[in-house]
Amino acid sequence: MFENIYISIIVVSLIALLTISKQRHEIIALLVYYAIGVAMYFIIDVESYNSYYVIMCISSLSLAVVIQDEFKFAALCSYLLIPINILGYFLWYKYYPHDLYSVLASCLLIIQFLSILPKAILNGTTRTNTNNYRYFMDVSGGFVGNKECDTINNTSQSEKI
Repeated sequence: MFENIYISIIVVSLIALLTISKQRHEIIALLVYYAIGVAMYFIIDVESYNSYYVIMCISSLSLAVVIQDEFKFAALCSYLLIPINILGYFLWYKYYPHDLYSVLASCLLIIQFLSILPKAILNGTTRTNTNNYRYFMDVSGGFVGNKECDTINNTSQSEKI
């Protein structure tokens, strides 16, 4: 029951972030990852959970590769989910309870989501490789660079005519 509630809250929040953030492909990748997890949770039956863990390992690795440039900590969480999914597989294989896997995976998924919030909510202004115009004063304003001493001309359009 807890898994459905926190995953639902994360998915709704990611959809809301998708409308306001510039980092759409990373958020879409996160949405696809959570959608795969939810779909696998409902589609796969108990006897074939080995495919659930394999698919979740592959999707965790794929998500980490996609988001590692923009969300490094969230990508680290995805990389950590791979051994946790392997642990879940061994727990399933040995017929042990899945409580340890469920707690570890849910904690990492919540931490992963919380780690992307500050950067996504700031709408990409903290991105290092973007052409945002936060410092709009850094443009040339009549800069003459061919003289012995560089100067800035403060003439208006009407004075030039």
